[in-house]
Amino acid sequence: MSNITNQLYNNRKVYFVLRGPEYQISLMEVKALINICSNEEHEIRYINGVAITNKDFDYGKFCYRMSHIKYLGRILTIKTDIVEVKEIISDFRNEYSIIPNKIGNYPSEDLSHLFYLNKKSDKVIDVIFTEGKFIVGERICNRNNESFSRTSPKNRKYHMSGTMDSYTSRLLVNLSRAERHVFDPACGTGSILIEGCQVGLELIGSDIELKYSVMAKENLESLGCKNYNLLNADSALVYFREGSIKAISSDLPYGRSTRIKGSISNLKDFYENFFSSSYTY
Repeated sequence: MSNITNQLYNNRKVYFVLRGPEYQISLMEVKALINICSNEEHEIRYINGVAITNKDFDYGKFCYRMSHIKYLGRILTIKTDIVEVKEIISDFRNEYSIIPNKIGNYPSEDLSHLFYLNKKSDKVIDVIFTEGKFIVGERICNRNNESFSRTSPKNRKYHMSGTMDSYTSRLLVNLSRAERHVFDPACGTGSILIEGCQVGLELIGSDIELKYSVMAKENLESLGCKNYNLLNADSALVYFREGSIKAISSDLPYGRSTRIKGSISNLKDFYENFFSSSYTY
């Protein structure tokens, strides 16, 4: 291999290709997961649709959890000249497939001619074009779409219209930076708890409606989730030992037509109570 090819194995910079169009939400997930996977904050550089860091973290754990990140890899080089890019990727065709990805509308030319499929290898070199730059790197992993399909609301025993999809549910779990357990005080049929289960967390859920607690239990059981505790309770009256709850994630009731049941009768007071009581868990 050439000298520039050998740089791949010495470069610590990692790129993350984000799910759009709300790239900032995906960027928040990158930051949360890096914190979980390295126990420290990392400086993140952002280029349209792509995040970059130069710090080490647990790749396996990160890949296992990610939701709004399509794939990630190690950077070989960043170039602005397509001729240089072609020269670099020609080095890899014996061992890798070459996958181009254009984010945005520039350049206007089609980059599909860079595509190369190596049927003898599952290793991939990405050529990502964004904001006038070509990011060339070796892919580490892809998001596990099969996992999200398996836990999709349509594949659960119970779900309601408007049930949060599995990708968004996993995103909320990740943004809570949950490492050991996650608490959902308005769990409904269990969307967030299900995704917490998929990443190996202990689960605590409550709902004021008994029927939803029962549905959540059956959904969790049908997906093989065992490490959970479910309460049929008014979230305003749920108490835990101070400091025992480290991560809260929930799709709380919202909207003018929402009817609040239990000890609090209006949405404004419900939210004020929720945020104030969360500090005491």
